[in-house]
Amino acid sequence: MVQEQRDRITLIKAILEATPGYEQRTDIMFKCRLSHRQLLRYLDYLVSVGMLDIRRKRYARTGLGMRYLEKIRELEAVLP
Repeated sequence: MVQEQRDRITLIKAILEATPGYEQRTDIMFKCRLSHRQLLRYLDYLVSVGMLDIRRKRYARTGLGMRYLEKIRELEAVLP
């Protein structure tokens, strides 16, 4: 089985796509195929910059997170 490495933007995009509403960490981890360590690192980062909101150990993307996700999608549409 060949594993491919994903870059930071790809991982952030996957997490933001997986959190339209308040989701548990395990659900996000399985949807994004992340290790627990990776998940915690990225969730902490996204909360600290305001792209995710946390309530009762559940995460949801914020308006800033949605705008970031839209910009990533726009770039993907333009770039091959």
